[in-house]
Amino acid sequence: MTEKLVGKWVLKESVNFDNYLKQVGIGMVLRQLVKVIYPTLEISVDENHWKMTTSTTFKTEIVEFDLGVEHEEDFPDGRKFKTISQFENGRFVETKKDVNPKGKTIQVETYVEENKLIIELNCEGVVCKRIFERTT
Repeated sequence: MTEKLVGKWVLKESVNFDNYLKQVGIGMVLRQLVKVIYPTLEISVDENHWKMTTSTTFKTEIVEFDLGVEHEEDFPDGRKFKTISQFENGRFVETKKDVNPKGKTIQVETYVEENKLIIELNCEGVVCKRIFERTT
């Protein structure tokens, strides 16, 4: 299953992204900015070690982790999350818990369907889909 995810992908479409960003707590100005950015996502895997590189014209972010091992992530808006990643039902699933006790938990499911990489983000029942196409 991992081999389907490996490669370079570019965002082509987002569905319900603004409502999701509101639910996560992103302010209007930052929401307007991120909605017009179409990042490139590169996924590589070496046994159990994953590397995900997200690149935009503004910034490149790299997250490295091992499946099943909790790791910390810094979000672009300054929030910090504890994340655990694993495979469930043929999908790559991440649970991201804000380290702030009043923060929110985000569930992310990533999978390939009809040669497209689909990332479903869920925050307290508000779900968005981001659809990527392979570039390499």
